[in-house]
Amino acid sequence: MSNEYPYLKKFTLPTQLFDELKLRISQVDRTNAQLKWNMHLAGNIRDEYVLDPNFPELYKFIDNFIFEKKDLRDYVQRQKIKAVQKETPVALYLANLWVNFMKKHEFNPVHKHFGVFSFVIFVQVPFVFQDQAEIGPGKESNSNSVGALDFIHMGLDNEVHSTTKLVDKTYEGTGYIFPANLCHTVYPFYEIDEERITVSGNLFFVDKSEFMQPEPISDPNQPILTSTGEIKTSD
Repeated sequence: MSNEYPYLKKFTLPTQLFDELKLRISQVDRTNAQLKWNMHLAGNIRDEYVLDPNFPELYKFIDNFIFEKKDLRDYVQRQKIKAVQKETPVALYLANLWVNFMKKHEFNPVHKHFGVFSFVIFVQVPFVFQDQAEIGPGKESNSNSVGALDFIHMGLDNEVHSTTKLVDKTYEGTGYIFPANLCHTVYPFYEIDEERITVSGNLFFVDKSEFMQPEPISDPNQPILTSTGEIKTSD
């Protein structure tokens, strides 16, 4: 019996999109207190800032990635049934977006997000895991998770499991998408003065009729409308 969490998926950003994301991050005014996003986040991180979620290229990539994966489409379908009336056409939309500039010794405690899906993108990771494993306090531990991203979930055996991703420099330009209510944590790194930069966002349902005339649906139990106007089903 596998305890692999089925709705945790890794993706790689296209180069042009990754470059645009890095440009937007470079334009964040870190002296502007109005951009601080700490009060909305669990992170024990000093520098957390809101980004403009009006980022069509990023949204389209994430939206398409979700609906290309059958298990993620099925998850959306089940959440849609719980959230809205069957005849209501809905879409996922990018509700919020933020950037974390994590310094050594900072961390993200166990927490979860709001919405349907969340994602994290690794923009800059200033270390190689093996180097950190040798200098961190967990060097002699049987679970050296220095700098790691850890997802906590219930397995098919009704036991609590963790899926640990040993994120390091090789992850730059990649990310993970996962259900927003999946608990996760980020462990600190050590002795490196450069920042670990990540971007995260949450996707929510929106009633498509609120911002676009919905397309006619022959069978409301099957299709899911995305904000691109396409009808995608679970095959």
